[in-house]
Amino acid sequence: SVAGDIVRKILENKSLKRMTRKEKIIISKFIALQILRVPAMRNSFAAFTDVIDKKFNYFESTGMPKPTDVEEKITHCNFILQSVNTFFPFIYNKDWLLCESTNEEYIIGDNPVVLNNTFNSARGNLGLASNGIEIYMPISPKYCLLLVCSSVRKSISAKLSNPPANVEIQPHIERLNQFVSTLRRSETVKSLQDNVIFANSLQVVFAERFLYSQKKNFNLPKEMSNDFDINEKVFQFF
Repeated sequence: SVAGDIVRKILENKSLKRMTRKEKIIISKFIALQILRVPAMRNSFAAFTDVIDKKFNYFESTGMPKPTDVEEKITHCNFILQSVNTFFPFIYNKDWLLCESTNEEYIIGDNPVVLNNTFNSARGNLGLASNGIEIYMPISPKYCLLLVCSSVRKSISAKLSNPPANVEIQPHIERLNQFVSTLRRSETVKSLQDNVIFANSLQVVFAERFLYSQKKNFNLPKEMSNDFDINEKVFQFF
């Protein structure tokens, strides 16, 4: 309920500018909670248990009983409660943007916080503390929070401090300067159709089972399900 009031405030102002430091902390914790509470995280606990059992015959060799489904749920819940305060600073300290869709609707899945890394292709690049990480969370069909690692802004700024004098690339330099300024000021940016489609594709990939759309437009996830084997998922649409 507390996070909901802040989200409504953002939507009413169409901006992050009036969000206080306390409100930003609350939303950061809310985002951390959405990362931790989903089925994908709980399944990772179960997968880890299976791996150590199969590779090391752990439970039989130690005489310890293998955790039941209920025990794994309790372990997951305890992990959530213990970890929110550890995770949220990695979210709070990102560069925050509010993306406003101009002609396409954001969809959302049951794993609503999705991650991408455009600038760092190294393995294991989707951690909250990874250089270049991007965090997306839709907050309405028209608006999406985008949190970008500050290393992106700093890297671009460093290169722009001594730009080449080539006249032909000056328009690109101006756009990059504007992008850096936008990141620094936590401004609202217009998201073109391709930007929204990309964010929606991440929702499809990260979703465990459910996808939601205000207009019930599921053309993209249906196309993706037909074109790619998305871990043999069976989606339900609402």
